[in-house]
Amino acid sequence: MPVNIPNLLRQNIFDAGFSELDAFQYLTKTRTENADLIDRMVDHPDIGVKLRRYIPSERVRTYIKDTIINRYAKVRTELPQDVDEYLKVICSDDFYEIDYLASDNVSLHRTSNNSYYAVARSKRGHTSWPIALRNLLFYLARLPECPPADCTELVKVLIIFCQGVSLNSGDKEIVDKALSHADVFCIWVD
Repeated sequence: MPVNIPNLLRQNIFDAGFSELDAFQYLTKTRTENADLIDRMVDHPDIGVKLRRYIPSERVRTYIKDTIINRYAKVRTELPQDVDEYLKVICSDDFYEIDYLASDNVSLHRTSNNSYYAVARSKRGHTSWPIALRNLLFYLARLPECPPADCTELVKVLIIFCQGVSLNSGDKEIVDKALSHADVFCIWVD
């Protein structure tokens, strides 16, 4: 059964939900803590109470979890296309993105001195970096000319966006060491 909430009201409910989730730091909490927050959102005057006008009370919790929180998680964990500011950590030259493969979160950048930077992005800490590394290597393998003829240097970079996930220094060190064996520079973004 479709839920017919007026668009403006739906946006206000989502805005209130996102505010609550941000203030609570939802993505960094345990399942138990998150379940407690969802219970509070069900009774929140700007979220659950307004939803009850359009959907049965027993479906409000499911709507919050499956609609508001799922969209929140997707929006808050999206990886940025523009990574120039992060690349400045390893090179002070100006960067120009010349290719971006959104499906794999991989891009190719060129500097003013003809160095090329192949960049992969990874999210949520140290567990998804092998997939990002694979995407980076496959991307390079599919390029018609790699490195490009005018290339003075090809640097492979993996940017790991922790997105609020706290990592201990030991995890970071082992990932850095593993990536250095593959000649990949790692940048951690908290």
